[in-house]
Amino acid sequence: MNPTKSQVAAVAAAAAVMAAVTAAVMAAVTAAVTAAVTAAVTAAVMAAVTAAVTAAVMAAVMAAVMAAVTAAVTAAATAAATAAAAMATRIPQTGTQAIPAGTVAARAVGTKAKTTAKSNKQNGRSKCYARFLSAPFFGCEDY
Repeated sequence: MNPTKSQVAAVAAAAAVMAAVTAAVMAAVTAAVTAAVTAAVTAAVMAAVTAAVTAAVMAAVMAAVMAAVTAAVTAAATAAATAAAAMATRIPQTGTQAIPAGTVAARAVGTKAKTTAKSNKQNGRSKCYARFLSAPFFGCEDY
């Protein structure tokens, strides 16, 4: 049995329609599956990254806050203990304390005598050095 031209054309048309429908269905299914998988993977990755970053940031912030609070409390406690110790060992003042009579005058005389002796010694050295530069020098052994 030989098919007629019209039968061949009908079979060809049916094959073309089947191919077109198959291609359209495959494209639609592929697009839908790809979109669904991409959305699911993106959501899962974003949730995991967000959770990890949030946990890391919170841990770092909590550690920094705890360190700062500990340092502040330690400093305050140390300052309070130091102040308490200073107050406990403080010598009570009795107002203006009298300086024994003659002390100021004796100190002034002692200071003047010390300054004069020092000045004489320095003058002697410079005179001795001048003699050393100009002529034979004697009498400088005590400087």
